[in-house]
Amino acid sequence: MAHDHPSDDHPSPKGPSTDPKLTKRALRAVARARKKAQMRGETLSDWEEDFLSSVEERLNIYGKAFADPDKGAMCAPLSLRQGLKLKEISGTKKPDARREKAQDKPKPRKMWRTRTPLKRSAFKS
Repeated sequence: MAHDHPSDDHPSPKGPSTDPKLTKRALRAVARARKKAQMRGETLSDWEEDFLSSVEERLNIYGKAFADPDKGAMCAPLSLRQGLKLKEISGTKKPDARREKAQDKPKPRKMWRTRTPLKRSAFKS
């Protein structure tokens, strides 16, 4: 039986395609991060500017900005770390906020009690 298309035998090397709506949303998030940083009067570092422009370029060309399945869902346009960095640049999330919060207040430990059907009075003699 002959196949109609030669690529039918092998899956695409890029993996599952990304929804164009999600790609568009990620592009708006990149633009929003740049705009919010400018509105706060902050100048982006060279690294941050390179990061935003490279993510934007890859989103426009490939529809996603990463290709390693260990870095996030293959149907997502941005990896987990890229999304976090965008939030940091836009100012909606502080870097390492969880670590700072955990160091400020130690969480009190809960004492676990086991419940038994026996009443305490049954153990008294």
